[in-house]
Amino acid sequence: MGGWLTFAVSVVLLAGLEGCATPGPVQKAPAASGPIAKLMARHHSKLSAAGVSPSGATEAPDLVALYNKAIYISAVFRADRQVSNLRQVTARNVPVVMGSFLSCQGCNCRSPGGSAQGCDSKCCLGAGTRTMPSDVWVSFGDEDVSFCGKFPREDLILRMQQLVGLPPQLGQPVDSWKFLIVKVTSPDQLFRPCANPDPSTPGPCPADFVAGVSLERQAWMADQALFAWQLYTGAPSTGGYPWTRLGYTYNWNPDASYVGTSEFVIPDGTQVQVCGVVSATDFCYSGKPPGSYCPGGN
Repeated sequence: MGGWLTFAVSVVLLAGLEGCATPGPVQKAPAASGPIAKLMARHHSKLSAAGVSPSGATEAPDLVALYNKAIYISAVFRADRQVSNLRQVTARNVPVVMGSFLSCQGCNCRSPGGSAQGCDSKCCLGAGTRTMPSDVWVSFGDEDVSFCGKFPREDLILRMQQLVGLPPQLGQPVDSWKFLIVKVTSPDQLFRPCANPDPSTPGPCPADFVAGVSLERQAWMADQALFAWQLYTGAPSTGGYPWTRLGYTYNWNPDASYVGTSEFVIPDGTQVQVCGVVSATDFCYSGKPPGSYCPGGN
């Protein structure tokens, strides 16, 4: 069961990921085609959340060095980084309110379903039961607020990017960053992105797949590993994300614990109740409990 993991780590290390442990020049990656291009399209949720077009990004070199080091560290499985207190989604605690941090720069949502070219379509989802247009990476809303409510306002966006494992994107208006807020009513609507995808367990996430994991989920994990564990070049479309597969986001802020929020994925095509798209500043600092955006949610 562990063959996919060995293969994936070997690929990224041979690709030069190990060199990102020390700062160095960022090299542009060649354009992707064929199966790799399809893989990138599948991971639209992470790319669009990064908030830039595939052609490039704006970031500080020292932040990129920190980010690449985080990718290298997160790609190597270590038992001492497993945790057994992951948040859970069970049949007993639903409905739960969850949030997904994303950039909505360039969006025009004045008309239902409207969007600008290059905009994340999730930014324009209206309230109500909606079919997710791509995978949605989410955390418990109250856990998000427990972190971001303590971040300095002037550092909110960077600290959130670090907390949830997104690349550093500077120069965007603060109000372009939002939280997509959803109400999950069944544990069947999501999975934990680790070798035991059952969202109802507290962990730890194992190194190898547990019995009964579907081939579809195993393939998803392998694809995610190949996409995430590579050197970040400044173009999110080519991949490079500090994915732990330990059930929590990797916080790449060097002054904080690397353990971020418990993370889950709502798969592309899943129907879920959308409660709204709220600015990050309002969500983090308004003092409203996340459940207030979704009546009946915890």
